[in-house]
Formats: sequence, structure tokens, C-alpha cells
Amino acid sequence: MSLTSQVQQDLIQALKQKDVDAVLALRGLKAALQKASIAALGNLTAEKELAVLRTEIKQRQDSSTAYNAGGRADLASQEQNELKILQHYQPAQLSTAELTALIKKLVAQQPQAGFGSLMKQSMAAVHGQADGKQVQTILKQILAQPM
Repeated sequence: MSLTSQVQQDLIQALKQKDVDAVLALRGLKAALQKASIAALGNLTAEKELAVLRTEIKQRQDSSTAYNAGGRADLASQEQNELKILQHYQPAQLSTAELTALIKKLVAQQPQAGFGSLMKQSMAAVHGQADGKQVQTILKQILAQPM
């Protein structure tokens, strides 16, 4: 089942259960998916759906941080609630140990490759199972270590 159809079904359930936070989060995600589908002329692949989901999650994280910095705990809490709902649709995330092992393996295969090249390969290898900032941090730590 595609992410779009799963979101549609869950939105109907949330409406029936009168779960306001879920309805708000799912309507936002559904709108973003529809916008991406229109931009892609109706051909929205699973990878593109995940990219839209990651964008929505990142927006909620940034908004929550901004609201906390601005002293608006109520709005930050709402963003955190939506974030938890959206994270339910993400693929299972790699642990730090698994991610470190994966990146070390890539670095060992190409010890002369630059940061940009390794970062691109690492992000392709994790397939949305890790945050880009986490991959970047671990890759920098590994490259800083003497071989």
C-alpha cells in the first residue's frame, strides 16, 4: 500500500475518532503529497513519497525548535504531537551503532574519496533510515580519526 493511500485511510479513522492532532497532521501530509503528485504529473514513486514525508517531519522539527526559542511552549507542543504522528510513517530508523558500521564500511571501501562523495553514497545506502545530520556527524567523526 502506498503512503498516500495509507495516509488517506488513517485520516478517515482520525476523523471518526475525532483525534484533532492526528487530523491536523495527516491533512498537512496529504496536502503535501497531493502537491508533489501534481508536480510529478501524477507519478509519485515511493521514494518521492518518503522525500515529502521527510520534508514534513523536518518542518515540524524546525517549527518546534523555533517555537521553543520564542517562548511558545503551547505551539511547540502541538508541533511535537504532529511530529510523533508523522514519524509513524517513516521506515524503521537505523541505530547509531548500525549507522556507524555502515559508514565505516563505505569509508573503508574508498579511503581516498572526499567528504561530498562519501556523504552522497552514505545517504543512498541508508534509504531514508537515518537523518542527514546524523549521517553527516558520524561521517565527520570517522574521517577525523587517523587511519
